[in-house]
Amino acid sequence: MNSYTNKKKGILLFKAENIDNDKIKFKYDNKDIFYNIKSQFAYYLAGLIEGDGCIITPKIIKGTKKYNPVIKIVFAEKDLDLGKKILLSLPGGILYKEKGKYYTLRYNKLSNIYLIIHLINGKMRTPKVHALYKLIDWFIYYYNINIEKLALDISGINSNSWLSGFLDCDSCFSAFFKINDSSIATNISCYMRLSQRRFLNTEKNIILKTKQDFTKMNCKSMYSYFPIMESIREFLDVRNIRNIHRIRENNKLELGYEIRTVRKASNKILINYLDSYPLFSSKHLDYLNWKTIYEIKINKSYKKKEMTNKLIELKLSMNNNRTLFNWDHLENLWTI
Repeated sequence: MNSYTNKKKGILLFKAENIDNDKIKFKYDNKDIFYNIKSQFAYYLAGLIEGDGCIITPKIIKGTKKYNPVIKIVFAEKDLDLGKKILLSLPGGILYKEKGKYYTLRYNKLSNIYLIIHLINGKMRTPKVHALYKLIDWFIYYYNINIEKLALDISGINSNSWLSGFLDCDSCFSAFFKINDSSIATNISCYMRLSQRRFLNTEKNIILKTKQDFTKMNCKSMYSYFPIMESIREFLDVRNIRNIHRIRENNKLELGYEIRTVRKASNKILINYLDSYPLFSSKHLDYLNWKTIYEIKINKSYKKKEMTNKLIELKLSMNNNRTLFNWDHLENLWTI
């Protein structure tokens, strides 16, 4: 059992007790709440945080004022409903508008952060696990709490919902085709694209202003995203990982990795996975359109003019072109 009491006020701030290997009893505001730390929600949350989240832990400096750590998850403006749903599942955070078309879900209460540690510990797969370890060190130092730093999850990518959380952040579903003189679609191409920066440390991703300034770096570094991208590539049976660069502020180039499911076998694996472990952002709606386009391509029904028109309709309502959003699928979000 781990607990901490404010000695000056005598208030129990947080308390957790392991019931068994799967459940934890969490005491918050004098209420007992039971959480399944091996639920699919926990795996999805880990993927979400590793994709578009950050764990900020103040430096431990003896004799200085103690500041609380913060966990943030960023949502595109169009995915605000998902942010609200996560907040309902994990109450105690603050969801607020950022500059531009983004919202941030922020947790800075110790009780909430302590719970999130238990939910994602042992489920992370990227270098961001080092940020979790730093957070655990903070709790150990200030509250003398025994929290084991669990290793990266090396189970099969298809064994849980981690990848769906990760894809909800950094993937894109694309479909392309041409229309011939008979108004029939030809050369239909469907793929999912997943991109990631190369290194956890932002400065290592930013190279100088031209391609000639690129330098070689160690892809086996413990802060490299190559191992997780290689695991995803292998799972999806993609032939190779592409090295990419993206333009960032001040015309600087950011190094990155990219995977594309251009092959039929890869798309079939992806569909089987996402039908078992669905997406929950607006990408779920794009996936449904994309999947229908893929099925039309495979069964060759696009050779009928009405199905070509269906392809056009589906493509024009995907990604940035989408104007209608149905959030019924959030009712199926994994429970804790």
